[in-house]
Amino acid sequence: LRSHIESREFPSLAVVVAKTGPKLKESGMGSATAATSDPGQDSRFPKVPADRPGMVRTNSLRGGVEIVRIAAQQQTMASLALFLRSMESDLIVDATGLTGKYNFTLEFTRELPGSSIPDRDAILEAPPLSIAVQQQLGLQLVARRSPFDVLVVNSFNRMPTEN
Repeated sequence: LRSHIESREFPSLAVVVAKTGPKLKESGMGSATAATSDPGQDSRFPKVPADRPGMVRTNSLRGGVEIVRIAAQQQTMASLALFLRSMESDLIVDATGLTGKYNFTLEFTRELPGSSIPDRDAILEAPPLSIAVQQQLGLQLVARRSPFDVLVVNSFNRMPTEN
């Protein structure tokens, strides 16, 4: 097998700082102080073990809508982007330039595939992801093309050769 890695651009969503500025405060080492609220204080959010880094989520279904609640403690923006990427079909990358670790909560709704009419009350309870990120964290999701490393196979032999 002969291969190499090269960088190619793909459509993505970049997490950037909104014009109004981030609504995040850096987490102190071992601190449980959050930017918007303490992840352990609001009973709607999952609990993060005290004095340890972590990011947890709960999902609840309501009509054709999923309500997602995330509680994070001592997390980087790169971790947030990776976490959101695991839930969305889009590639999501960190482009905030923020290098610290943060505590935060995030609550948003997602329409479920194949749902006909989403539950209006659920949407009123929590906004869609793009709006929630801006309102609750002071960040934005911006469509752009971002570079990703890909493995390119140059050639291969069906029969292995001796070493």
